[in-house]
Amino acid sequence: MRKSSATLQRLRRNQKGNVMYMTAGLLVPILATMGAGVDLGQAYMAKSRLQQACDAGVLSGRRAMADGTYTTASRDAANRMFNFNYSSDEYSSTGRSFTSSQRGANEVTATATATIPTIVMHAFGTSSIPITVSCTAKLETSNADIMFVLDTTGSMASTNSGDSVNRITALKTEVMAFYDTVMAAQSDTSQIRFGAVPYSVNVHVGEVLRAANPNWISDTAELPSRTANFVPYDPPDLTTYGSVFYTNPVYGTWANTSTYQTGYTQTACNNLGAPAGTTPVATSGVTTVTTGTTTDAQGRTVFTYENRQNFSQTVYRWYRASSNNTSPNNRCYKQSRSYNYRKNTPYSVTQTPSIMQFQNYTYQAMTYDVSNIISGSPMVVQTGTNGTNVTASWNGCIMERDTVDFASGDFPPADAYDLDIDLVPTSNDQTKWKVLLPNIAHPSASNYGSFQTPTPVTTTSNYASYAANGGAVCPTAVRKLAAIPVAQRATFANYINSLQPGGNTYHDVGMVWGARLISPSGIFASENATAPNGNAISRHIVFMTDGELVPAKGIYGFQGQEYEMERVGGANNTEFVARHEARFQAVCNAARARNITVWVVSFGTTLNSSMQACASGDKAFQANNQAQLHAQFQSIASQITRLRLSE
Repeated sequence: MRKSSATLQRLRRNQKGNVMYMTAGLLVPILATMGAGVDLGQAYMAKSRLQQACDAGVLSGRRAMADGTYTTASRDAANRMFNFNYSSDEYSSTGRSFTSSQRGANEVTATATATIPTIVMHAFGTSSIPITVSCTAKLETSNADIMFVLDTTGSMASTNSGDSVNRITALKTEVMAFYDTVMAAQSDTSQIRFGAVPYSVNVHVGEVLRAANPNWISDTAELPSRTANFVPYDPPDLTTYGSVFYTNPVYGTWANTSTYQTGYTQTACNNLGAPAGTTPVATSGVTTVTTGTTTDAQGRTVFTYENRQNFSQTVYRWYRASSNNTSPNNRCYKQSRSYNYRKNTPYSVTQTPSIMQFQNYTYQAMTYDVSNIISGSPMVVQTGTNGTNVTASWNGCIMERDTVDFASGDFPPADAYDLDIDLVPTSNDQTKWKVLLPNIAHPSASNYGSFQTPTPVTTTSNYASYAANGGAVCPTAVRKLAAIPVAQRATFANYINSLQPGGNTYHDVGMVWGARLISPSGIFASENATAPNGNAISRHIVFMTDGELVPAKGIYGFQGQEYEMERVGGANNTEFVARHEARFQAVCNAARARNITVWVVSFGTTLNSSMQACASGDKAFQANNQAQLHAQFQSIASQITRLRLSE
């Protein structure tokens, strides 16, 4: 016992080697701390990578929600993007999972998990670290103005290969699907407005212009029409005879003639038919007497007369003398007596005034005062068949303001006012639009413009109006930019469903009015320049067409009647088309210059160089059928809206 105690005392006093033992004792917790740092650092990097992959997955999945429905295809897109960004053995992880789903109308949410094996901590009993992240992608937009410029020409009535409905029906469906996608992405404070410009040979903007400012419309209208020519004509007076009647009869005394018959009883004799009398003999001349003067319902003077003339006639009868008569009792005598009377023949004479009788038409350029039409009152002109009255009607389409013709390779001159999308009309009539009056507009040749007619042509030919022959199609009225809440979706759908196909293709008129109605610095700058929330506005024109430009000089459209007005010019049809193409591109350039994104979709036709040149950058697409139109419209809608991570 003493020995052991002494040993301990000696060891307590001797401190050599203590540090080594103490260090060995502290090494274990140090190694554990360092291992935890290494393993947790790796787990942190893995979780960061997992979060990035989760974010990428939900963004891809939400972008693939073409019509607001999270389909199997959308989920597959999310999975592919997640797998690409976080492989199954990333950081030697195991148990990797990614589960995504739709939340609400415009969100995709997901949860991703993985298990990270430990390196150092495994020796201390912790073999793995589980990691979990969540993510949500939301499609939303701030302020956006979207103007649909839609080709509603006659070819839109045709059906694309593989489709069961015609193009115009497919378009109506996809415009509304576009609307639904964009509206699903609207934030609480944003402003989204939609407008539409259906076009063919013209655009229907009359009501919009009249409501904005009637002074923007000229009080005169220039159009090819006709003047009815009349010559004086005096029709004969109308004479009408009434029924003849007789007056003032004077009878003589019956007297026996030498003719008689025997063997007749009194009754039998009296029943014999009266012998024919003699032919009446006029005993005086005809006297005409005025019997009255009246006015008929048409305001004509009617004189009434009677022609009067005296006549004498001998008439006969059979008569048996009575028993006390001096004649023999049994004789039936033929008796006679004279008969004097007056024959009256009434008649009336209606005095027909002189009239102007239609002779022919003079076909020529006409200028009409249309100030009453602009204010909503009718205007009557004698352009109907044989010069009858026609009430001039304005269908809402216009003739563009003044322009200058220029070659297809030239830059548009400054006084080509029809191409200026921002010019607000002034008191100068050249800057104003003119009403189109197709029902009183007439070509000067039966085949509608086979020749130019610089001088008036006088002919009896009755060439039908442009309206009667479909040469002045006026599409559905344009729709200004306006917010259309989901609660008012039906109103917008009714408008879109009212679109009807008809007419030739004039891209330039569709684009110029699409640009005018959306421009922040033009005729509607007060409505378009800013949004109520003060944030920036992204502006978009979605231009859809199913064909190339097909202008025709014989049409009465937004440039008037080209054969007679020569507003665009062109020595031949090829140059004429090229000039309209140049105008189309000039307006596309003007729209893009105002920071308006131009999206172009060709539907059922090849995406040509003209359409590509009009679009902003690479924003031109081709759709061969409705399914492809759906995909392209949805792609545009998704790009217009803003896709962001909300969690």
